[in-house]
Order: sequence, then C-alpha cells, then structure tokens
Amino acid sequence: MHPFMPRAAPPPPEDDDETRKPKTKPEVVAPWGRWAQTSREVTVDVDLPEGTASKQLDVVYSPSALKVSLKGQEPLINGKLPYLIMEDDVVWTIEDKKTLHIEMVKAHPSEFRKDVWKYLVEPEMFKATEDEFEAMDQQMMLERFKLGNR
Repeated sequence: MHPFMPRAAPPPPEDDDETRKPKTKPEVVAPWGRWAQTSREVTVDVDLPEGTASKQLDVVYSPSALKVSLKGQEPLINGKLPYLIMEDDVVWTIEDKKTLHIEMVKAHPSEFRKDVWKYLVEPEMFKATEDEFEAMDQQMMLERFKLGNR
C-alpha cells in the first residue's frame, strides 16, 4: 500500500449493551441534587430553580467546610467536610441556569482508603449507601491502579 493512500476506517464497535452504556462515576443522590467523587476531587451538583443567577446564591467554602444556599433562605448544604479540600482550587458554575456545579480538589488525594468520602458534610449528612460507597471505592481503586501503571 502506498504511504499516502487512505486506509480503511476501523469497523464500528459492536452494538451491545456495554458500548451503549455511558461511563459515569458513581454518585450519591441527595434531596437538593447529587454528589460524587474521584480519587482527586469531589463534585457537587445542586438543582436550582430555573433561571437562577449567581448573584442569587451564597456559596461559601473553606478547607474544611461548605455552605450553599439561595440568598435569604435556609442553607441546602451547611457543614464540616469529612476531609480537607484545596480552598484555592474550588470552582463553581451555574450550568443551564438550573444547576450549581461545584468542583473541590481533595487536599490529600494520595492517602489510600482515607480519600473515599462516606458523606458530604458532618454530621454524616448526605451519606452514601453501602452500595454507593462500594461503587465509589472500586472506581477510585481502578483510578489509582491506572495512574500507577502508566
């Protein structure tokens, strides 16, 4: 074959259940939305009234705490985090004018087994069920394995 001749495209993947399933990280559903984690970060998605603007929110965080509320209302999330986060690396955005998305980087992501959060804020609020925790733990062990075998 001449080096400049186009090659045939690879065949499409088999159309089975595995290829159609989106690859998502395990998440914990809460009354206000959901939260999830990887070995390096924790993400929080808060469902908001349609059309909510950032100036209508109070999002307050420190290395050890998180508070989220609509101004003038009771907090949706308010408490001490189970482990420290990197305060300077927290990012929050409003997506589609209806979801508050918060990304928090874990301060100590390399501490084996200690980096798996069982709940979002103390006193053990928005706690993962055993199945959710096991799924997150397995996913994070796979991440660590992949990172260690690059």
